Amino acid sequence: MPRLLLALAPFFARLNLLIFPTAALVAAREWQVSYGHALMTALPLLAMAAFGRAPAMWLWHRAGRGTAMLVFWLGTGAACLLAATARSQLQLALALGLLGLMASAANPLGGTAQRASGRWSGRLVIGGLGSAAGILLTLLMQRHGGWRGAFEASGGTMLVIGMLSACFRRPEPRASASAKTSAAVPDEGWIQLRVLAAIATSALLGSLIAAALIVVLPKLFMERMSGRGLGFLGAGTIAGLIVGVAALASAPVDRLLERLGARRMLLLVELATAPLLLMLALGARSRTLLLVGPLVILVGAERSVASLLLRRHVAPTWRSRALALHYGLTLLAAVMAVPLIAWLDDANGSSSALLLVLAWASSILFASGFLLPARPRAGPLLQKTA
Repeated sequence: MPRLLLALAPFFARLNLLIFPTAALVAAREWQVSYGHALMTALPLLAMAAFGRAPAMWLWHRAGRGTAMLVFWLGTGAACLLAATARSQLQLALALGLLGLMASAANPLGGTAQRASGRWSGRLVIGGLGSAAGILLTLLMQRHGGWRGAFEASGGTMLVIGMLSACFRRPEPRASASAKTSAAVPDEGWIQLRVLAAIATSALLGSLIAAALIVVLPKLFMERMSGRGLGFLGAGTIAGLIVGVAALASAPVDRLLERLGARRMLLLVELATAPLLLMLALGARSRTLLLVGPLVILVGAERSVASLLLRRHVAPTWRSRALALHYGLTLLAAVMAVPLIAWLDDANGSSSALLLVLAWASSILFASGFLLPARPRAGPLLQKTA
């Protein structure tokens, strides 16, 4: 399988996951419903994208990377075209659920576990840029014919790439089941329980903060900067650019994390994140742009901390439990994010209440940092196969 297509997979996966959450503001006006009601259509998309990691992992190991990538390119492309041609909100929700399931084949380990496995090599930066591209593509298509055109453009491109990759596909060698091992983490029951508690808190609340913030960014800018004549296109453009810059910043943040360690980095990140969320919820509208940029970078840094917890602080005998716990709570966070945004928006009509809830979640994450041992533990969670 060409390395270029493998590298581009996270870009297109994240791009497609951000199209409808961005377009929900326009879809609400088209359907004459509230923003929260329109956004609930994206619930199957995010839920199936998280749930699909388990069957995608099985597909990768059972059928090989090449087959999994064909499923991703052709399946996601077809799902995009189904979403573009959906005639009702129910049809669109079903198509988005299929889209989320197919998109999960691009990254079965998830971003956090991929960092933990040592397979980073720029894929997470590419995925972040894909999120920014999803927002910007939706805005471009909305300006030139409607937001459904974003699904058509992305789906058509992915089908072409999938057919080309199928034509030029070469047999790939099977990976050996053997794995290199390194220094093990001591299996100290009480310490491991504390680490699992920190991982659980990060998986649930950290994932909730990240998902909710990136979905609500365009609406937040429309609310706070409407007095300057900033409409949907302008708000979405600012949101997309901020997400793109934050993606580029993830590489130096990862290097800083390696130096500081998980405990210190988590405490520093949440010590800044919670006040920023409070200031954004309660502060002057003129400061929104100044606050959101650093906030998105800090939220990305917290996800890096979660990967370091899995890599440095989990003993071999506890790793299966840690992965299962992280997977389950990340799925729960994905299911919770959209209903939380919709409910709070319908109840309050603004994003301030959501930001207050996220600040509360960040303060709990800060407290969970004190559960971690002071010294980092060596030993990766997953190793590259030989």
